[in-house]
Amino acid sequence: MCSSARYGQQRVTAMKELGMTECSVIRLPVKDIDRRLLRQVLNKLRGKHNKEMDSAEYLRIIDEGEKEELKLFLHCRRKATHRER
Repeated sequence: MCSSARYGQQRVTAMKELGMTECSVIRLPVKDIDRRLLRQVLNKLRGKHNKEMDSAEYLRIIDEGEKEELKLFLHCRRKATHRER
């Protein structure tokens, strides 16, 4: 049975609507910081993000000692935004 506890909420919802009860998954060995930053990118690509939730996520990343990773992520985002203009 697919679990929507962490990831793939949209897929789980669509599968349930289709009457499916099982699915294949691929689990990748991704560090937690990379997973969090990837989620930020994907949410922004879909145009769905909440500044307060982003701020809370960024603070959590800093609290976990990953400030340099966050700085790199934000710097890359800024460069990409400037290129799009």
